[in-house]
Amino acid sequence: MDGDFGMVKSLAWFKSNDCRGIKKGFTLIEIIVALVILSIAFVGISGQILTTRRGAQATFDEMKGIAYAADMIDRIKTTPYSDIPILNASEDDDSFAKLKISDEEMARAEKPYVRMVTIKEEKQEFNKKDNFKIKKVSVEVKWTVSNPDDKGKMVTRPVSVKLNTLVRKLVNY
Repeated sequence: MDGDFGMVKSLAWFKSNDCRGIKKGFTLIEIIVALVILSIAFVGISGQILTTRRGAQATFDEMKGIAYAADMIDRIKTTPYSDIPILNASEDDDSFAKLKISDEEMARAEKPYVRMVTIKEEKQEFNKKDNFKIKKVSVEVKWTVSNPDDKGKMVTRPVSVKLNTLVRKLVNY
């Protein structure tokens, strides 16, 4: 039964005794020290955020390059085998013209991306009586990336992705 009355007793004790040694808040020095510690932590975190942002941009650029290469491979794979020309490191305009892709269908690689298409015909021999004609398709997308190094100097480096596939002539039996 002493529940509420016990709390009243403790408040009365605090009021009656001299409580000079009990802290009731933070001093200005404690607040300044806490702010300095927080600012040091934020400098480290902001460096990590910038590094992560650069990595995300590089990943985005690479995915865009892969999409350009995959788009061209998809266009070539849907072209009849007899209409697929032999190409040697051909750029977009030449590739689209030789693949007979109309202006409405063209998906040109935007700058700074450069798409190069190589198509070679190969013979595959599986056994003595079966010979298959196969065209090897390589699509390479190149671009350059500029980033500051540790000293703040801009460094430019070439980047590329290359996708390969095989297109086989369908044989009717």
